[in-house]
Amino acid sequence: MVPPEEDSLPQRRRRVRPQNGPIRNENIIQNKFERAPGSQVPYSELKDLRKLAGETFFLTAVKNSFLLLTNLFLGSPQFTEEQLEALHRYKNFGEDHSLLYRYVLSHLYNMAVHLLPKRLAPNLITFIGLLFALFSHGVVMYYCPDFDCDAPRVVYLIASASLFIYMLLDNLDGRQARRTNSSSPLGHLFDHGCDALNVTISGLTFAAVIRLGRSLWAVFIIWVYGMLPFFFATLEEFFTGALVLRQFNGPNEGLILMQLFYLLTALKGSSFWKRKTSIFSFSFPIEWNKFLILLAVPLCVPTIIGNYREIWRDANRKGKNISQVKRRSILYSLPFVLFSICTFSWFIYSPVTLRSHLIMFMWTCGSVFFALVTRLIVAHLTDSEYKSVFFIEAPLVLGAMNSICGFLFETQIFSDVVVLFAAFLFCLLMNGIRVYQIVGEITNSLGIYCFSLKKPRVKEQ
Repeated sequence: MVPPEEDSLPQRRRRVRPQNGPIRNENIIQNKFERAPGSQVPYSELKDLRKLAGETFFLTAVKNSFLLLTNLFLGSPQFTEEQLEALHRYKNFGEDHSLLYRYVLSHLYNMAVHLLPKRLAPNLITFIGLLFALFSHGVVMYYCPDFDCDAPRVVYLIASASLFIYMLLDNLDGRQARRTNSSSPLGHLFDHGCDALNVTISGLTFAAVIRLGRSLWAVFIIWVYGMLPFFFATLEEFFTGALVLRQFNGPNEGLILMQLFYLLTALKGSSFWKRKTSIFSFSFPIEWNKFLILLAVPLCVPTIIGNYREIWRDANRKGKNISQVKRRSILYSLPFVLFSICTFSWFIYSPVTLRSHLIMFMWTCGSVFFALVTRLIVAHLTDSEYKSVFFIEAPLVLGAMNSICGFLFETQIFSDVVVLFAAFLFCLLMNGIRVYQIVGEITNSLGIYCFSLKKPRVKEQ
């Protein structure tokens, strides 16, 4: 057997390290094009090469972005010395005027809190409640990934029970804090932060249960029943210094109604929500799930108006400059207005793509909403200003502009899927770094742990 010539021997894999760059396999690229003159590269090999180049570029971009963001945000503290001093002076005020809470739920919570061991930290109770909401969300998404299917009846029972446990634990954490004398600004922030996350979690679950489909209706119901009232209730708390829940509110009557709707779905099946609406002898040419959304106008609009009126009345009672308070309250609403415009614009002008990735899209929007609300809460806790523009909204602005360009000029600057995936990772990374840093700085300043009632040991100098 004649040995092959030296030039025809397969090249050995050489690992080359450039001066500034990752190790690459040089022969992978060379072997693709070392062919006889005039021969064409097969399409399959070109496709593999493009895939390899794309994966390399993507992984490098993710790595560099992570390092950049880590250095950028971990390099500078989240709080100034003045803000940390304000944290030590903070005192929580709040009222709940709900009749259901006053005469029924509060007695249930007061009895249930004594069933908890005293060594259980309040923040851990809040986190466990959020895990129940995540669990039911995962179960419903598994059986209803397209938001328009009939799941087994037990799925809706799980959703109802999990939401009740979340509501129960969300009300027990504050009582446990007073019971163990461990109330802190961190507990207030942690509780509201978990509630802000649950707006998206339970909103998606509810949209799937009532079979709204991968449509604008699903996006709208999460926004109008969850995000809109939550943000403006937090805005009112920022200006008045107290969280006041009215006679009919989301944390009480709203969650109870959702649990009843889940039970109704378990009894009658999810096809109930696709039937035409009929009340007594009156029939309406609209399905029950859409009818629920239309009720948002008479329910939510007066609530938002009431938030602004209470802000201005409180300023008048305290002798503040009314004109200045009005300007600030409207100015501080602009981040949420921008968030809302970009959310709906992106979905409306890219319906095909975003319907295929509705869960990721809403989790991206929910991450931005979480950042806006928690920043407002931090500003309230530290008695500081709330900015009108935030960098974390940039992905939504980019996504909206990209989709509008595609609608106007019939070609998008970037692929919607790429923008959405990058926005999701960006928001997840930004929030993760920020939460880690905020919790660390507050616990160090207050001398506490987040998930334990034990006190940190003081280092001897």
